[in-house]
Amino acid sequence: MQASKFPNLANDPCHDWTIRDELMEAGIEPSIDMNSQKPTGNSIPEVATLIHGRLGDWVFERFWNHWKAHTPADGGLPRALVDELREKHGDTLHFRDSEAGDVSSFLGIDSRAALADVASLIRAALLKASDITH
Repeated sequence: MQASKFPNLANDPCHDWTIRDELMEAGIEPSIDMNSQKPTGNSIPEVATLIHGRLGDWVFERFWNHWKAHTPADGGLPRALVDELREKHGDTLHFRDSEAGDVSSFLGIDSRAALADVASLIRAALLKASDITH
């Protein structure tokens, strides 16, 4: 079965609603950032919007036909978990490893299912970190 890919938002006058809906569908709280048109992390926004998603230190930005998620290099996801997601989602999930190769702090996400699974994995990691610090 073909993964449900994201629509291309180039020249889409309703892109803010689409972005909000995609984030909410994945369980990511949409937020408005008045500085989101400035380059952040590894990304330069393609879609002119103030809406992005945030889970902990992870930022989700919408590009024309995919999402990019990034976090500071010291806060990525364990490589073994990313490998499991990559096996499940194939070429709809792309990642960049840390210099040590043990975590991924940057992800390119091409399908709705991959976005939802990445968000779920990040929420679980945040919950686990919260349990450890309390």
